[in-house]
Amino acid sequence: MTRRKPDWSIWAALGGGTLASAWLLRESLAGASGEPVPTIAGEPLPHTPSTAHELLGVTFGKPLPHVIIGGGWGDPRGKTRKHRGIDIPAKMGTPIFSATSGTVVHVDTVGRSIAGLYVVVKHSTGVHTAYVHMSVVKARLGMRVARGHTIGLVGSTGLSSGPHLHLNVYLPDNLLAIYRDRFGTPTPAFPSKRRWGTLVPAESLIPADGHWKRVVTNARKRRVELLPPTIDLR
Repeated sequence: MTRRKPDWSIWAALGGGTLASAWLLRESLAGASGEPVPTIAGEPLPHTPSTAHELLGVTFGKPLPHVIIGGGWGDPRGKTRKHRGIDIPAKMGTPIFSATSGTVVHVDTVGRSIAGLYVVVKHSTGVHTAYVHMSVVKARLGMRVARGHTIGLVGSTGLSSGPHLHLNVYLPDNLLAIYRDRFGTPTPAFPSKRRWGTLVPAESLIPADGHWKRVVTNARKRRVELLPPTIDLR
């Protein structure tokens, strides 16, 4: 049997993909069942869940029922690639919600690329969000979705080693300038503009119930502001 060559253009378009290991899922689920404790990484961060609305004109909700961010901006992926989204471990089949209202502009229901099955939603001010590695796609191209609408189920399709949601946020040029003025430039810096805009650290905009300790630590090293409340789950 001939092995299918991976579609690296999809990997690039979605910001470098993700490799969530099986232990990431196991540890995150274990932590989510315990009591969170306040982060000890530093002072409280200076923005609130309303920041995204104030800056970008959209109000983001949680993309999963329970959001523990286990991987973030700048995490290494191989020798040269850097992670450009957030990884949220979850059980296989967990419903995935549109983070805010918009129109579905891309649907992959074949899953032969490194991204696997995924959906891209365009929001009112030109912001796009991408939901990657689904097991089932429940959205249709051109569908209008509200914040909290189920657009798919968590999976591990494409280049992935454990069930999780990889989520990207893309901004158009005018909002990228506003984002940079508010948050500065992260390390690594913003990548080149992609099909749906420029990728920015989603952890600054997407609400979460908690973060892995290393996510908090790495965010401070990489000049990425996490959206409070910042919780350190051990």
